[in-house]
Amino acid sequence: RPGNSKHQTGIGIDINTYPAASFKWMVNHAHRFGFKRRIAGESWHWEYLPNQAIYEIAMDHESWRGEEAIV
Repeated sequence: RPGNSKHQTGIGIDINTYPAASFKWMVNHAHRFGFKRRIAGESWHWEYLPNQAIYEIAMDHESWRGEEAIV
């Protein structure tokens, strides 16, 4: 619907994930840079959600001790 696009808000981006190795890299590494794939049927559509990436990095960090992450 007009006015509800993630692209319009600056969150959504379409990335050429061809060849397949590019898509595989995105699936394995995009979260480190704040990108998530949120529409299963669209391999090209990614959304920039940096706060979630910061949380995931904190969870994986060696010094993580179970406290709530400040995001």
